[in-house]
Formats: sequence, structure tokens, C-alpha cells
Amino acid sequence: MILGKYIIKYKLDSNNILLINTLSGAIDIVDSSFFVTLEKKLKALTKKEINDNKEYQTLLERGYLYSNKEEEENEKNKIVKIIETTMKKNEYLTVAICPTLGCNFNCVYCYQKDIKTKSYFTLEQINLIMSTLIEELKIMRGKKKVKIDLFGGEPLLSPFYEQIKLILEKSASRGYEITIITNGYEVDKFLELILSYKEIISGIQITLDGLEEIHNRRRILPASPRGEKDNRGTFKKIVDNIDLLSKNKIPVTVRTNIDMENINRLPEYADFIINRWGDKRKQLTFGLAPVTDYKNLLPDDGNIQPESELVRKIFTLYDRYPNLKKFNLDLFRILSHIVNVFEFDSKREVLPRYYFCQATGMEYYILSPDNHIYCCLEAIDNEKYSVGKLFPDFYLDEEKLNRWHRRNIFELEQCSTCKYGPLCGGGCSLQFFEKGCKISCVESKKILFEYLNFRKKEIVNKFLNCAKSLNTKSQNYRPVGHACTCDACTGVAGTGGLPTNR
Repeated sequence: MILGKYIIKYKLDSNNILLINTLSGAIDIVDSSFFVTLEKKLKALTKKEINDNKEYQTLLERGYLYSNKEEEENEKNKIVKIIETTMKKNEYLTVAICPTLGCNFNCVYCYQKDIKTKSYFTLEQINLIMSTLIEELKIMRGKKKVKIDLFGGEPLLSPFYEQIKLILEKSASRGYEITIITNGYEVDKFLELILSYKEIISGIQITLDGLEEIHNRRRILPASPRGEKDNRGTFKKIVDNIDLLSKNKIPVTVRTNIDMENINRLPEYADFIINRWGDKRKQLTFGLAPVTDYKNLLPDDGNIQPESELVRKIFTLYDRYPNLKKFNLDLFRILSHIVNVFEFDSKREVLPRYYFCQATGMEYYILSPDNHIYCCLEAIDNEKYSVGKLFPDFYLDEEKLNRWHRRNIFELEQCSTCKYGPLCGGGCSLQFFEKGCKISCVESKKILFEYLNFRKKEIVNKFLNCAKSLNTKSQNYRPVGHACTCDACTGVAGTGGLPTNR
């Protein structure tokens, strides 16, 4: 027998080892002495010994043990096939439309600072996109349904009200689903229109960057043409607009971009959220996202730090301030599955992170008013990353498209055998194209171990006292072995993961 190559081992304490199967998503805690003994006798283990031992059998079923490398490769190929089949079965084409590349904010960390021409779509162009081009693209890519992300720049700007109205009208008539990504400042001016098309709007994302004083330093209004600063804060108006949407039962995701400037004030910000919105308005969700600088646009002032440093800061605060659990960490991609299991008791089956983001892993197309089609939102207005054109002749360049779509963990040689690959998804493609570096490879391990170093005591306390808390009956798994001595538990505490059918 051999131990799978996609297994991460972490010593929780002198008695317990955490196993993470990054290929299947399984997470288990095993007795240290049991596992050390297993590793010593692994090569000599026979199938009969496995079948006669409950603990070994469960580790085999959960994808930790294989008879040989060929069996492991076959299992990996099965999972790849599941992923590819799932992707092919996805009926949706997702199109991001940027009505304008202009914006009414001048955020300090904006990744669109380098966009020189604040171009926009005319009504005639929007009509052509909504009447013809999206349908052409849908047929071209073999999809049946369409989701539209309204993006920018800033999509909800008063001068482009008619463009937004036309997009919503055409979407309603064709059965398209709409998501709006906005800074939230002019939501009140669009509220009546939004409510008129409420049935097709699946959600609106709005950014708040913390408490009022911090937010107002970061998400600011631009200076006048004469260079005079506009000192009106944006926080209060955005919060009022979130209230308006919530009152009208429009689902809102409040995103908070974090760096070293605002991370230490997260507990106070979480208290503000609880006091302002409480748990009554279930259509409001809150998430944290690390500020990144893949294009080297931001000053080297110490605010932008590696994700591992942000993780360290967050979990330094986590136990003392339980309100921090109000925030999901799904945009901390490497940790999202691990955190959902340990902090939020997720029992869902997960697939490996086959790709880093929608730019490389989905039928995701960004229609930009610079007349180009892109895969990545941060690549907008950079023609070298264009994968097609809109006017006068609509086309996609398959060779350029494949440059993005083929960046997955099983196509990239350095990722295909890396046990961290199924967590990081191969890293950011734009970062790779821009810098040609392997920074995400090093950072993946640091992020994971930074989290585990801070949470190992809590993990042991929560999941080994007692393992019944895992509710494992629905997980195609039965606990075995040494983790707990209660009647329900005889051993390995585990959760998550795909059934291995072995």
C-alpha cells in the first residue's frame, strides 16, 4: 500500500494528526501513534489486513491509501472526469458587461488605475449586444442559459441609466439572470428600475471597507478637474442604500477589501454590522477579500501584504471576537474549504480547485467598451489579453482563449503532482502572465499552515470532544479508530470529501 500524494499531514498536538486529502476534499483527524505505526508498515500491508481493520478500511475509502501508483492515478482521473463532466453540464454562459470604464470613485487600491480611456457603450451598441451578440456567443459555446454580471468601471452611474435599463429590459425578455457589482453610491437613483426587474436580479455586490472613518479614507470621490479634493464621505450614503435594498428584499453581498490599514479594526466593524443589521435580514451576507496588486500599480507603503499575513492577523483576533464569524472567507481561495469545515461546520461535498477563478475555469466573457472581449476583469483595457472583438465583426480567438482555459492544475506540469494544487487552483493566471513567478506555490503552504498554527487547539477541542459533532451520517463516511471513546465514535474524526467508490 502507499499513501496518496495529495495528502497534507499536520501535527495538531502530541496525540493527533490532521489529514487533508486535497484531491477528494476529505479532512480527518487520526491518532498520532496509530498513524506512525501505519506509515511504518504501509508497504507490507495486504488487502486482507486492510479489509480486516476498520480504521485502515476507512482511510482506504476516503482516498488516503492506495494499492499502488496506478490505482491512485486512476482515482485522480475519475475525479478529473467528474470535474470536466460537471463543467460540461453547466448550462450557463456568464457574460460581464461593462457599460462604462468610468467611475465616480477614486479608490486607493483600484486595479483599474491604469485604464487611460474611460470609454462606454452607446445605446445602439448595448442593443446589438443584448439582441444579437450574446445569443451568438451562447450558441458558439454550446450553452443554453445566460447570466450577466453588470460591472465597470462603475455600472450604476446616472449618465448610463438608459443603458442599464435596456440591459434589464432585454434580459427580462430573454430570461437572463443579472448580478450587479457596484460601489453602491448611486443605488438610490436606480432603485425603482432595480425593483421593476427584481425577479431577474439574483444579487447585488456592494463594497464597504470597514468603519466610516476607514472606509472614507479608502473609497473616495475623485478630485475636481481643478484638482480640488472632494471630502464628502461615501460611507453613510452606501450604508443607507444597503438599507434600501435590504428593505425591499434584494439579496446583497457586502464585500470588504482588507489590507493592513483596516484589518485590526475588523472586530469593531463586525460589531457595527451586527448592531446595524443583526441576523434578521437574511438576504444580507458579508465577506472578506484580500487586496491584491497583480499589476504593480500600488505604492509600497506596507499596506499590501501576502495573504498568509492577513490570515495570521484575522485568526489572531478570531477567538476573542466571535462576531468575526459574520464574515465568510470564500475569497481566501486556498482556505475556503478548510475554513468552511472547521469554522462553519460545512458538510458539503467539494471538488478540487481545478482552476483559480472564473477567468480560467468558466465560460466567462467580459464585454468591454474598448471593443475587446476579455476573460479576466483585471485585464480589461490591456489589448495583449484580449480574446476577441465585438464590432464591427464579432469573433473569438480560440488560441488566445485556450491560453486562459488550459491553465488548470492537471494541465500545468508543476501543479499536476503538487499536493497544494487542488487548494490553490494553479494560482492567478494574470499574475503568472505578468510576472512569470511561482509566488502562489510558496504562499499556498504558508497560508494553510498559518491558519492551522492559530486554530489547532480549537480544532482539537471542537472535533475531538466529541466526534459526534461532525454529523458524519450524511457524508458517506463512518468514524473509526482512536479519536473519541464515546459510544458513537470509535476513532478517526472526519468530514467533507467526495466518495471514492473503492
